[in-house]
Amino acid sequence: MDKETESYLKAQAKEIRKMTIEEIGNLGSGHIGGAMSIADLLALLYFHRMKVDPQNPRWEERDQLVVSKGHSGPAVYAALALKGYFPKDWLTTLNKGGTSLPSHCDRNKTPKPLRPQQDPRHRHDNRLSRSGIFRRDWHSPRLADG
Repeated sequence: MDKETESYLKAQAKEIRKMTIEEIGNLGSGHIGGAMSIADLLALLYFHRMKVDPQNPRWEERDQLVVSKGHSGPAVYAALALKGYFPKDWLTTLNKGGTSLPSHCDRNKTPKPLRPQQDPRHRHDNRLSRSGIFRRDWHSPRLADG
């Protein structure tokens, strides 16, 4: 990885951390450590490795991230907002009544633009889809997020 890309990703991770702290601070409680520890990985994946398009979230060729680390939810939401999947001001609704952003990621409550399209080519079995990155050219489709 060249220095320019590395610098860019470090800046994205720093912004994810900042946004996460603001989210949790606005809520008044939360697990900072669990969210902070995934910021670098989220920056690398969403801003460098994964094939995603916030303008076309149901793109058939997209990569999908499945997160099983519950306390990382606020950081995941910060990364998604930073990437442009939904407005940053939605982060102020973290874990509040009626929110689409519960503290622990929940694919059934994720904002509609982020919900994965039901894809009959993949099993939709939560026991098989708790963790991993689903990238069509990386590994088996049984790790799909839906």
